[in-house]
This record gives sequence, structure tokens and C-alpha cells, in this order.
Amino acid sequence: MELHEIENAVKTGVCPFAQKAYDCGKCEHNPSKISPHGTMSMHFGLCITRPLHYGNKGWRDTLKFFEPRDRDEAQKVLSRLLQMGVEQIPVGSCDLDHFCFKHGCVGHTIENTQED
Repeated sequence: MELHEIENAVKTGVCPFAQKAYDCGKCEHNPSKISPHGTMSMHFGLCITRPLHYGNKGWRDTLKFFEPRDRDEAQKVLSRLLQMGVEQIPVGSCDLDHFCFKHGCVGHTIENTQED
């Protein structure tokens, strides 16, 4: 998922966990407390709060996950996401129904493919 897609989702979308418009900065819902049923897979999330604690060093550490040519734009979008209370962004192909922008991927149930 691209950063602009994430930004647009947070601005205009509905949180699948809180069932209302995204308001990550004020959200107290913790979907990680959902108990899994069956075998689960998880996606990584990139914590984007490092610049809040470490300033320029935090930006360097966070932006190294982006292509050098994209880093200026990524910093602008990440700054806006931080202002909206976003703390994590998905790494890989995690969909918005399974990703909390504060707590990360809540897991995906894997269907049992073993034959008895």
C-alpha cells in the first residue's frame, strides 16, 4: 500500500475496529486483544514515531526504509500521518481490515490446507 493511499484512508475512511471515522490520536481501542481462532499469519508494521523522540536522527532511521528518491515526499506524508495520530504503517500487503494504525496487523486466519 502506498503512503498516499494510507493518508487518504485515514482522512476519509472508517476504522474497521472502532467502526467510525479514523481518529487514531484519540482511539483507545486495542484490536491486538482480539483472541485468534485457528492458525494466523501476521504482517510487519513500520513504527513511524521515531522522529518524535529522536528528531533528525529519527527521521534518518525511519526514511531509510524508503527509496532515496522518495524520501522527501515520504517525510511530508509521514509528518501528516503523525499529526493524525498514526503510529504504524503496514509493510507488505496487509489490508486495511486487518491493520490498526496504532497497533499494527491483528492477524489473518489461515485456512487449514492439510488433508486428513
